[in-house]
Amino acid sequence: MAIPSRPKSVRTSQDTSFAEVALERTADIPVAAVRPSPFQIRQSSNAEHIAALAQSVTDIDLSSPILVRPVENNLFELVCGEHRWRAYRQLGRSTIRATIRQMSDESAAKTLIADNLQHLHISDWEVFIAIKLLFEKAFASTDAEVAQLIGRPRTYVTKVRAFDELSHEAKDVVRSAPHLFGSNLVADLRSKDLNKKHPALVLEALRLVTSGALTQSGVVPWIRNKNQPHDSKPLKDSTNLINNKRVRITVYQDTIRIHCPGMNPVQVEEAIQTLLSSVL
Repeated sequence: MAIPSRPKSVRTSQDTSFAEVALERTADIPVAAVRPSPFQIRQSSNAEHIAALAQSVTDIDLSSPILVRPVENNLFELVCGEHRWRAYRQLGRSTIRATIRQMSDESAAKTLIADNLQHLHISDWEVFIAIKLLFEKAFASTDAEVAQLIGRPRTYVTKVRAFDELSHEAKDVVRSAPHLFGSNLVADLRSKDLNKKHPALVLEALRLVTSGALTQSGVVPWIRNKNQPHDSKPLKDSTNLINNKRVRITVYQDTIRIHCPGMNPVQVEEAIQTLLSSVL
């Protein structure tokens, strides 16, 4: 195993808590001694990409080494380069060129996540898994910090975190087909409080998306339509002229619908709040 006699000292750029100085060396290490990272967020490997890499390796060998960190029992934990490593395994190679770097858990996780999100097609769900890991491990404390790490806007990070407000069953549906569901949808569900008000309808709608019967852009309208009391017979339906405006009021058992073109909904809501305080 070829190891340079004089390792070089390097400063890692991913650890934001302190300037971590590590010893780094490049060597040919056993392919079998490499283990996947516990911080890997991808749910599956890209078989076509691995096959293409394997072909390129047979033609010109590996263009750049993988990045690993040493762990116990003379093993190495993969940080960057999983597809290259899998291509070597597929070819039956015994060794692979690797940069071996001493790294903390935080530095390894941040390096791997930043590399994945900046260089591979990752679903919003997988971005959420990465962000959740960073917060749970206390590797990040704010949306702004995460946004800087992954190179995305803070508003995007905030929207992606809305996946966490889905029910456990709804998360299982998204996990089964992550590329069908985006951050705009879950942010919309959160802003309209549909996860709390109608969790069963949200779950049913997501299942319809996976079956192809509904698109994600149609989820919120579908839930709203399902929640409309149009199939119920109204207790009262009247149209009145109030301040020269035609107002239609439809009363159901536990729902009242008010229709008035040009009305100020905020002022109407305030008036209803005042009225309810005197009748409830």
